[in-house]
Amino acid sequence: YTAQNLGAGKKERIREGFGAGIRLIWLLCVPIVLLYLLTGKALVDFFMDVPTEAALSSGLWFLRIVAPFYFVISVKLVADGILRGAGMMDKFMISTFTDLILRVVLTRILAGIMGPIGIWCAWPVGWTIGMALSVIFYRKGFGKFFKKDCKKRENSL
Repeated sequence: YTAQNLGAGKKERIREGFGAGIRLIWLLCVPIVLLYLLTGKALVDFFMDVPTEAALSSGLWFLRIVAPFYFVISVKLVADGILRGAGMMDKFMISTFTDLILRVVLTRILAGIMGPIGIWCAWPVGWTIGMALSVIFYRKGFGKFFKKDCKKRENSL
């Protein structure tokens, strides 16, 4: 979508696509997050042959901590798609590896302090920082990208 619209010189559609992508993916996130939060015990129980209280509790904590942040990671996925489509692989990789490295480092630290719950708390932190970087790169980098694109087009005319 991004590459096609850049090639066609329809830059405004990329911004519109970003907004539309967020709205569409959040329409998917709302029922999924609600399902996880409201029926989490039944969902966790469904995947266990012999559910123990510890396993059920652990699964519920996971859903309660991670599920609300689906909204955050979905923004990152939309912004990352635009970065990749625009050929900004360096920016995409910086945000993605920052997210991954943070999650691994924070998992190690937080698991030592909080146990398994610390592992799941590391995910939203990594996702949030990775998303912030992706959106910053999209907003800042794209403005520069568009200016370069406009100059190339002006010079070719």
